Amino acid sequence: MKKLKLNLFMVAAVAIAAVTMSFKMAEKSAGNSSIDDVEVWQYTQSTTAGHSNPANYIPATGSESCPNTSTVRCTLKAPDNGSGQPDLSQATNITFKAR
Repeated sequence: MKKLKLNLFMVAAVAIAAVTMSFKMAEKSAGNSSIDDVEVWQYTQSTTAGHSNPANYIPATGSESCPNTSTVRCTLKAPDNGSGQPDLSQATNITFKAR
């Protein structure tokens, strides 16, 4: 009888852990952007607004070189903002070129 109670208790503990874990996984997948949504972007000065304008970034190819005209982010990681440009509010610098 004691062994049966112990086994039932262990089954209940595993069930509670499984339910808790499933809710945690559901919360993660419902977040704003996952790590899979992050892309690498290359700075190209195509407007006069500089590195703070998302229009000045294109998807990176892996052969990026930094422009020498000013202090700029050369490449960064950021999710697409939905219009083919990076969401700079969520950007992380990869390389930075000082003048």
